Amino acid sequence: MIGMILLSFLAGLFISVSRVVISKQSLEIGALASSFWNHIVGLIFILSIVLFSGEILRVDFVQIPWPYFLGGVIGASFVAINSWVIPTLGATKTIVFIIGFQMLSSTLIDFYLDKIHQLPHALLGVTLIVCGFLCKKFWKKI
Repeated sequence: MIGMILLSFLAGLFISVSRVVISKQSLEIGALASSFWNHIVGLIFILSIVLFSGEILRVDFVQIPWPYFLGGVIGASFVAINSWVIPTLGATKTIVFIIGFQMLSSTLIDFYLDKIHQLPHALLGVTLIVCGFLCKKFWKKI
């Protein structure tokens, strides 16, 4: 379990660093070009790992439901949007909004899928997220 927590921390670090690097690159070559090259390099990297592991040989692509492939479209859109947003808002504000709305949308999805077993706790969590946004918004006015 501790290993997975450490990997989660590493993933968080990678997300922050990659967003900053891609946003800097987007200032130089443009947001779409930056997103494009990010995905080409990422494809080459992950393809080499998958081919080395032999895992791709065990996949029957015909058996994969087509909506699952939309994850790639959503992921590419996420990177492209960040390429435009981070240079304007900055990395910290963008990450705060991403995490906040990710928590809110995840709660709604869990509620829709009937995965929330303690609704008061979920509502408290959503309330705290909204309060965090409001504190950030009004903090400069104080």
